[in-house]
Amino acid sequence: MRLRQVVAAAFFLIVVAAFWFALGRGIAVEVTSVIRGPAADLVYATGYVEPVVQAVIAPEVTARLVELLADERREVKVGDILARLDSAEQEATVREHEATVAHDRIDLERAQTLWNRRSGSKEDYDRALSLLQQDEAKLAAAQEKLSRYTLRAPVDGIVLRRDGEVGEVMQTGAAMFTLGQPGQLRATLEVDEEDIPEVKTGQKALLSADAWPGRVFEGEIAEITPEGDPVNKSYRVRVKLPPDFSMPVGMTVEANLVVEERQDVLLVPSTALVNGSVFVLEGGRVRLMPVDTGIVGTELAEIRSGLAEGDTVVRQPPDGLEDGARVHAK
Repeated sequence: MRLRQVVAAAFFLIVVAAFWFALGRGIAVEVTSVIRGPAADLVYATGYVEPVVQAVIAPEVTARLVELLADERREVKVGDILARLDSAEQEATVREHEATVAHDRIDLERAQTLWNRRSGSKEDYDRALSLLQQDEAKLAAAQEKLSRYTLRAPVDGIVLRRDGEVGEVMQTGAAMFTLGQPGQLRATLEVDEEDIPEVKTGQKALLSADAWPGRVFEGEIAEITPEGDPVNKSYRVRVKLPPDFSMPVGMTVEANLVVEERQDVLLVPSTALVNGSVFVLEGGRVRLMPVDTGIVGTELAEIRSGLAEGDTVVRQPPDGLEDGARVHAK
């Protein structure tokens, strides 16, 4: 029994001693030094890579695909036939109108001959002429509709994407081909409407993609659309990319648009800021130092005044930390 009491007393003294030792050292905090480096005010955006010149070709009629004449990666010129849809029914309609027009022309010639011989009236001639003109208009409309069954390239370029197989019924408006010029690429981004006042043409854009971890591609903001999307509350921004840009068309990208950039400034972790002040470690205690901040990013914050290079600051002050509190570094 006495041994247990002695052991218990010893344990109690150890706990008490540890408590007072810890109390004497103060609160454990993580610290870091004020450093110098670049600071950048960035606007985040997401988007995709696309050709500067591109065209999406979709059928204007619903019909079965009967012939494919261009596949992906093929180079095409303006007017080249890409595909044909089943036009048998429309061709029959055109032939009917052609026959009607041919008959109208014979009637018009007869009416003109009779009128010239004074055997017919001017009214009969005018009626035949009007009928011919009406049927010619119907023929032209039928021929124009027939042309829609043949899909042609509207621009020079390369087939970037093809959808649909022979035998499938292609629906009106459903994209079948995407043409573009991969050598001239841009990034099209969606920027939140709250950030768009800070975005200007000529600013630098830093792009990255999951397919190239660790790599950053640089571009320049070339265009900001004047009208935003009220549903997504965003504006479209287009970034000019360098000629040697290597991402494939359609690749999704993340972007940081550089609104402002400054070199060789004082920096602390953004988490060190507490209502415009920073806890500075001096002689085992912290002092709450008001600071003037510049660019504040997600990781680092620029300090314009209030600190000096090499000062030791609390990286992320714990709740309840007060000016003058005793602390020790973790």
